[in-house]
Amino acid sequence: MTGRNLVFLVLLLLGTAWSTFHLKYAVVRLERHAHGLEREIARTVDEIRTLETDLALRTHPDRIVAVAPKLDMVPVTVRQLASASALPDHARVAYADRMLAVLLPSGAEVPARLKPLAMGGLPR
Repeated sequence: MTGRNLVFLVLLLLGTAWSTFHLKYAVVRLERHAHGLEREIARTVDEIRTLETDLALRTHPDRIVAVAPKLDMVPVTVRQLASASALPDHARVAYADRMLAVLLPSGAEVPARLKPLAMGGLPR
């Protein structure tokens, strides 16, 4: 074996040792980062569960019944409900002034305006 080959092999050995060293510590850094993310995910899941439990407790019917008098809430009586004939006839004109987007079978979208029906014999 010549001296040039020996120097080349020693440099090749040093290069592979250096790259292995840096690769090892890069993997260690990535593992630390992954563990940190896993801990953060676990904390977030615990926080979501806590908030869901808190929401369930706050919206429980027994709690609402207990808090209702403090908020001047009273049960609905039949006298407070309106009959259908007493409601204004807004259903006929609700969409008259709006432009609606209609999706055609071809995938194109075109604007459309609805025409209201006549109210009390008078067109709107």
